[in-house]
Amino acid sequence: MVKTQTLPGVAAGTYEGLYSGDATLALPSGFAGTATITSTGGAMAAIVNETGPGAQFSSYDTVPSGSTTLYAPAALRNAYGGYNTGMGIQNTGRLSGTVTMNYYNSSGVATTTTASIAAYGYVGVYQGTDITSDGAYTAKITSTVPIAAIVNEVAPSISSAQQSTAYNTFPAGSATLHLPLVESLGSDAWSTGEGIMNTGTAVANVSVVYYDTSTGAMLGTPQSASLQPNAFWGVYQPTGGLPAGDRASATVVTQGGQIAVICNESNATSFMSYNGQ
Repeated sequence: MVKTQTLPGVAAGTYEGLYSGDATLALPSGFAGTATITSTGGAMAAIVNETGPGAQFSSYDTVPSGSTTLYAPAALRNAYGGYNTGMGIQNTGRLSGTVTMNYYNSSGVATTTTASIAAYGYVGVYQGTDITSDGAYTAKITSTVPIAAIVNEVAPSISSAQQSTAYNTFPAGSATLHLPLVESLGSDAWSTGEGIMNTGTAVANVSVVYYDTSTGAMLGTPQSASLQPNAFWGVYQPTGGLPAGDRASATVVTQGGQIAVICNESNATSFMSYNGQ
């Protein structure tokens, strides 16, 4: 434990904003670690915003407990023209352990690395060096102790601004996941792409189906693929069945299997993401 910050008398339903760079909190310069938030008075919800040089900004959700298996649908090493990922992994328990990173390509072939993690400790893993070959992968993170993990994605910069986003890992897959907003060079110049992972133990047939946001009618051309266990599938809307200029919703469905999906949204200067629900 490095620092403790206490907020007494927080009323029901109120908002509290905490800043890790606060001079009063006085975390040591260069600190990179974890935080655990507890309450004596009931349930809480919290998000974490990350800010960095070059106008980088990203957000992720806090999680209520750790898991011994977590799934990351997109783990990138110099993929799609220069995208990379890094993962922050937290040991949520009082025992030290070992974390195993299994990276899978589009064929479900694994590359494996391991790292030790201290009790309540933190491990930062950068896929630009942890994976040996360029490309797009998934990651199945297993541990001998309960862990929580996030994934930061960094986009190649075309200006002085730098683009980054973050997403939460999944403790389990689902048979159907919903994407409330997908775009193909929409009127606001945004496009979306999905990282889809088969989290099951058998080959899964996966489909992406688009729906008109006004009428609910099917739109464009559904996309389908057969995924090996843990395999990666990337679907980018300008080439992935959604007509150019459209904004839509989408569902990602598998029959008899389990999947995890993230949706990345980008334009010329911005980058953000959300988890399929």
